[in-house]
Amino acid sequence: MLLGALCAPVTFGQQRRPRINTVLAGRLAVSPVVLPRTWEYLTADVVRWKPVASTTAVFYALSDGRVVALSLTDGKLLWETAAGLATSAPPTLVGDELIVGAAGELDSVQFGVVRVLDAATGVVRRQVRLPQPPTSELVPVNGMFLARLGDRTLAMLDGKTFEPKWKADGPFSGLPCVEGEQVFAGTSEGMFFAFSVADGKKLWERRLEGTVGTPGCDAKRVYVGTSLGMFHTLDRTTGKVIWERPTGAAIQAAPIVVGNRLLVASFDNFLYGYDPAHGEMLWRQLMAGRLTFEPLLLNPGTVAVAAFDSDEITLVQVADGRVTARWVVSDERIFAGLVARNGLVVIPVERGATAVRF
Repeated sequence: MLLGALCAPVTFGQQRRPRINTVLAGRLAVSPVVLPRTWEYLTADVVRWKPVASTTAVFYALSDGRVVALSLTDGKLLWETAAGLATSAPPTLVGDELIVGAAGELDSVQFGVVRVLDAATGVVRRQVRLPQPPTSELVPVNGMFLARLGDRTLAMLDGKTFEPKWKADGPFSGLPCVEGEQVFAGTSEGMFFAFSVADGKKLWERRLEGTVGTPGCDAKRVYVGTSLGMFHTLDRTTGKVIWERPTGAAIQAAPIVVGNRLLVASFDNFLYGYDPAHGEMLWRQLMAGRLTFEPLLLNPGTVAVAAFDSDEITLVQVADGRVTARWVVSDERIFAGLVARNGLVVIPVERGATAVRF
């Protein structure tokens, strides 16, 4: 399972781009198209996190503590909570419950709160106080939740009480990846770890240098980049480096495997396509700006790539890296990762959200 939703900032390195053949038929060969909005939702607060969506609704957690539910069909407001403690993490949707993390402060000591909302009404079903605020998505794992707390702690939380089952000290960065009975996570000090899901026992560690981004993983390998622009593929069982390659700048987003292609988004404005087994560079393609979000898989052969603070979504063929379309979101800037559901792409923008049909 590949996960990817990064909250903590990464210190971006300054590197020279490697000399790699760039695929022709790139962005400049394709005329941009301004897609008509299916709906738009604007707010005075900035949307800073990737939303989550059900088959009927899309949910946003705003930084002022409000949580908003919109109709997926037409963007109409279904419900909105009152402002409160500052939101500290993106929302998580589990069944009919929406889970939101927030941060508070009492006598100069920071604490965390987890709110569990009824997804249909926004009513708070329960609220739990934590010693530290959640600073990543709460990832469901076997009836529990894996999350980063504060800027140092990785914790497996009980699914009902949110009490820690186990904790590991960091400082951890990015969102951990879970595959089978293993958890993979890196730190801002360049260390990368594998832990047991059951009890948090450290299985192996590897020094990578630089701030470690959000990893991706599959049944055999773990894929992760760093703020120094290096991309690493490791053996899941031993942590041994299978292959590694340089890019031109920091790698913050989780890489994704689509069929026989490994896609890596870099802060150097390029999307890279590798052979996941051997590390052969198959193509690279220039995007509309700095890439901090993972590509969104629209169908088995196409991904949508959005650059932070740009107004363009670029559609790229997975097999050969060719650009097939450029969608422009006029008058808005993209601020978080995209969500696709029911033929719509929901786009978090600076002042709210907009949706286009593909």
